[in-house]
Amino acid sequence: MPRIIFWDVDTQYDFMHADGKLYVPEAERIVGNLKRLTDYAHAHGIRIVASADDHVTAHPEISDAPDWATTFPPHCNPNVGVVLDVLAPDDIVLYGVATDVCDKAAVEGLLERRPRTRLFVVTDAVRGIDKDVSEQLLKDWGDEGVRLVRTKEVVEEGLVEELARATA
Repeated sequence: MPRIIFWDVDTQYDFMHADGKLYVPEAERIVGNLKRLTDYAHAHGIRIVASADDHVTAHPEISDAPDWATTFPPHCNPNVGVVLDVLAPDDIVLYGVATDVCDKAAVEGLLERRPRTRLFVVTDAVRGIDKDVSEQLLKDWGDEGVRLVRTKEVVEEGLVEELARATA
């Protein structure tokens, strides 16, 4: 089995559900694919690295109308580098929300920290706040060498097995 990890970005209640404080539009539409990916990882012994955004109640982003342009905290965890060094993945399969904020920070950070690691973004398991910006990011990532895949390719069509052959 190759050193593959799944990278689950912020798939927490407040982002995924319409009554959440930081709801990402249409996020509930990807819940089925998130479950399929997670179930697949568990069934195949694939590690899942999951991020979660956390704010104190008084944080200005926690409101019924957050300022999506200026109130985001730095999306950084000082331990990410150590985790990546220990896991030493050949391949990372990324999914979650929000494409134009947290996914963007994760993709850019992973490309910078692990330039030789193959990065996959599961396009039907991500959602963004701004649809146009999110679509452009996916295009740009594809142009930068990120492989854009769908859930079906991962869980039904043998992507993981393909990666195992490529790293054998």
